[in-house]
Amino acid sequence: MKRLLFRLGLALGLAFWALRALAAGPWVSGFYVGWMAGTVPPAAIDYRSLTHVMMFSVLPRADGTLDASFFGAGSAVAVDVAQRAHAAGRKAVLVVGGAGTGASMRAATAPATMARFVQNLAALVGQYGHDGVDIDWEPIEATDHAAMLDLVARLRAALPPGSVITADVGWLNANFPLGSDEARFYAQLAAAVDQLNVMTYGMADNWGGWWSWHSSALFGAAPNTPSSIESSVNGYLAAGVPAGKLGIGIGFYGSCWNAPVTAPRQSPGASSVVASDNEMSYANIMSRYHSAANYRYDTQAQAPYLSFAAPTGAAGCTFVSYEDETSVAAKGQYVRSRGLGGTIVWQLAEGYRSGTANPNALLAAVGAAFLGSGNAAATTSSLAAAPAASVYGQAVNLVAGVSSSAGVPGGSVSFSDGAAALGAAALGNGSASLSIASLGAGPHALVASYGGSASFAASQSAVLPFTVAAAATATALTSSRNPATVRLRPTFTARVAPVAPGGGVPTGRVTFYDGAAAIGAASLSNGSASFSPSRLSRGTHAITAVYPGSSNHRPSTSPVLNQVMN
Repeated sequence: MKRLLFRLGLALGLAFWALRALAAGPWVSGFYVGWMAGTVPPAAIDYRSLTHVMMFSVLPRADGTLDASFFGAGSAVAVDVAQRAHAAGRKAVLVVGGAGTGASMRAATAPATMARFVQNLAALVGQYGHDGVDIDWEPIEATDHAAMLDLVARLRAALPPGSVITADVGWLNANFPLGSDEARFYAQLAAAVDQLNVMTYGMADNWGGWWSWHSSALFGAAPNTPSSIESSVNGYLAAGVPAGKLGIGIGFYGSCWNAPVTAPRQSPGASSVVASDNEMSYANIMSRYHSAANYRYDTQAQAPYLSFAAPTGAAGCTFVSYEDETSVAAKGQYVRSRGLGGTIVWQLAEGYRSGTANPNALLAAVGAAFLGSGNAAATTSSLAAAPAASVYGQAVNLVAGVSSSAGVPGGSVSFSDGAAALGAAALGNGSASLSIASLGAGPHALVASYGGSASFAASQSAVLPFTVAAAATATALTSSRNPATVRLRPTFTARVAPVAPGGGVPTGRVTFYDGAAAIGAASLSNGSASFSPSRLSRGTHAITAVYPGSSNHRPSTSPVLNQVMN
């Protein structure tokens, strides 16, 4: 009977915590790391764009004691973070562990040290004024499962009622589904914690059989690119993790691939990720690598990237994968559409752009995407083009307007042509413009996407149909010698150029005629084609060069050149 009552009580307790987590709504749990406290102090955090601040971290020791130096920042920073979080109506959560602490966590949770370990953690939570504990056990092995579940249960008993307990788990390789024992463990762990957050960042490198891929793709997992947020989410849901307990991860850092890779989905050859966390922070990417000319957006993966023809920056990057306002807006929409719990952010200081108008702009975009209308005002985006139609090579000025009844939005706008990214521009007084001259002849579907900010929600313009006509051309013909002789033959050179306002370099072939008879042809190179006839009889010949046109350039015929042969 006692055992039955215990099980009933445990089940009711787990149900209570599950309902409590679901009722809380989406979470944004951002990691604040001790080693960056001198650069980005607690006062610089945008608490309104968070629900939880994760103070990283206390490190476990084998004897159950804790290293609470916070990587040299000292315990005062943990107290400061908690006080500021509470003043903003947010929660502060003490993180234990981190990457590479698996062995230490294993020793600290051994039967002989578990009680001391839990007691010390609970004491620090109270001492710092925190609201709970985040368990970052990395890596967690199958032999650690029982100890992990025991640790959560003991913390639940040791901490004050209403305390938050969260856990961080790894992303899943889509080529290797969870086994039954792993699935059972994650379902049990999710039932015991308030948040089970998947660290869905740093999910690509030149691992065996992999192609180049995004650090944190939302979609697009395939056999050669077997990682995405969607595939990891599906794996954990299939294991029995409730959607409302499951969070994704957003990295405020990117990955730098070296040559020869320049984009996703390429065979990597000798390429690999040569720089990532810390060195490739969002702040560093934007100040040292980003430019509109190199910006691309993968609409299938919902991920931005930078592409360089030559090694760029201190790390020699040719492909940089990272997050921006557009991609975090897509992630927020995805979390809401799937009924998921929220997201973690690793780590806040990497997204802080000192000296800019809004240093926390990326975090603000996360807050707007996940915390919704209560955190950001609705916006409306529009798009116009001047001229209203163009010819190939003609500069077109795209102008996006972003408006809101709550004021003038700030941030940036991304422009796209169907699935192809065209570039991005910063908003000024609610307007952003981009000049392009690379649209090919034919119909286009142009869209402007506003990524949102701390105060304004993301929005997208209606599709703007736009037509580009082929550019008119003019063909000129010259002779290397005129008159010429049978022994000293002439060479005819045709030069094909676009007629303003058209532009670009015509491609294709030019056919040379003597009267109505074709006497030869040559391919254009940089708009020029040359041909030397093998035989022309004595007399005067009416030579013309005919360009038949291409997809982007219209046909043209040169004036007659009267070639004299002696």
